[in-house]
Amino acid sequence: MPDGWVRVPSTDGAVVLGGPLVAGARPTIALAREPFDPPTPDGLARGLAALRSIQIEEYPGFALLAERTVEVDGRWAHVEHFRWQHEGTALTQLFALIVIEPGMALQIDGVCLTDLEAEHLVDLDAIVASIGFPAVDHVAA
Repeated sequence: MPDGWVRVPSTDGAVVLGGPLVAGARPTIALAREPFDPPTPDGLARGLAALRSIQIEEYPGFALLAERTVEVDGRWAHVEHFRWQHEGTALTQLFALIVIEPGMALQIDGVCLTDLEAEHLVDLDAIVASIGFPAVDHVAA
């Protein structure tokens, strides 16, 4: 977690982190488990394609800035940045999916003021890159 960031209470089970208050707003990032079906690479690809239509519909002024496929702690991840408008405020958002196991991903949503994106996207990307998953020991029965 970057310096000055804190865990913010959440009512929906997501882990939410908030950055320092700047210009009356704070950057936030939420992490939650999200199932996908069918639990295959093709199923995930179809879900990501459908996501774009949803983003265009739900985020006024949606404009994709960048998207990339990366590895986070040895797992496949899709990361994108986009801008949109909320009640006259320009926002920049990070969206990421990290595949945890077939059929389950970690969904990450981070948001900041567009005026401060040069500073805050660095923090949001660093949080995603720093995510680690516990090793799982498999014991033969």
